[in-house]
Amino acid sequence: MLNRLTYFCLIECGFTGPNPSFMGNMSGLKYLDVSYNFDLERGQLGEWIGNLRGLETLGLGGVNLSTTGGPISSRLLSLPHLRNLWLSYNLDLKVNLFSIVQHSRQLEMLDLSWSNVAGVIPPSIGNLSTLQSLHLSGNSLTGSILWTLGVQKLPELDLGSNQLNGSLPSSFGNLSSLVWLDLSNNFLSGIIPPSIEQLSSLISLSLDHNNFHGTFLLSVLANLTELTQLYLSSNNMLTVKVNGFWIPKFQLQRLGLRSCNMEGDFPIFISTQYDIEYLELSNNSLKGDIPNCLWDVTYLYNLQFLDLSMNLFDRFAPAKIGKNQQPLVFLSLAKNNLHGGIPHSIYEGQLEVLDLSNNKLSGKISESIGNFSSTL
Repeated sequence: MLNRLTYFCLIECGFTGPNPSFMGNMSGLKYLDVSYNFDLERGQLGEWIGNLRGLETLGLGGVNLSTTGGPISSRLLSLPHLRNLWLSYNLDLKVNLFSIVQHSRQLEMLDLSWSNVAGVIPPSIGNLSTLQSLHLSGNSLTGSILWTLGVQKLPELDLGSNQLNGSLPSSFGNLSSLVWLDLSNNFLSGIIPPSIEQLSSLISLSLDHNNFHGTFLLSVLANLTELTQLYLSSNNMLTVKVNGFWIPKFQLQRLGLRSCNMEGDFPIFISTQYDIEYLELSNNSLKGDIPNCLWDVTYLYNLQFLDLSMNLFDRFAPAKIGKNQQPLVFLSLAKNNLHGGIPHSIYEGQLEVLDLSNNKLSGKISESIGNFSSTL
């Protein structure tokens, strides 16, 4: 009866030992996923996987594919209808990315993240016209990303945490189908091209921890009305600037601008980001008052993480901090120029982490610090 089974999912079931060979008898399978059974060995997977000729989706993420059983790549490439392939979190996996690209042109989703894939990404990957999702993060891939210009209909592209270099070409804006773009933790350089404004479908943009330089105006992103996540942190040669009274059309949930050489007063536009949960502006040169909007539940009612450390703020404007406040659990104002006493209302919140170190604060610490409902 197993040959009538079309869908078989065993994700995170805690199985151990060899991958059972009877799966090779499930000739009617279209979907097979045994991912994240970390103690499950592939056994003779390389021998029987080729029997599943109708397989369209295969998930082997987090399965021990380093054990004996013959090369797996050639067997995978023999599956004529394979559309979706997950092989992530196989650090000892030896996979030939070039072969997969050459012989699996019908792929719609390919995930080889954190699987010890090395070398240059073959430019021919741009010929995968049906590709909808490409995840290659956490590997040792090198070279430029010019090949991406060939995947103009690709919605999801994750190349984070590799060793990619070079610059983003001005024509990068032609990738107008992108919804999710992660190029973080690489060695990319040059300017962030203004043509990025053409990526109007973007929901998440991660360019943090690279070597971008020059001046980047956040207003360039004005057309990205669907944007909810923006990370530009730790581009130490990049200066991020915000027009004084600019109000974007997007509503961010997460914003990371750590170490972006920002100057001046607190960016006013953040007070309009009502959905924001995570806000990281540390290690800049922002100065003046910390605005009331950060503590007022009528503005940022979802804020949970706030890091304004290593700036030049000098005053607690918030009389309301902690009172009628959003569910803030992490607050760091360390290494600023804050002076005076700690507002009493700060003790009325739900904080789990509070860092006010290296300021010029004075007065007594209130006994109300014992009122925190969570462990501080």
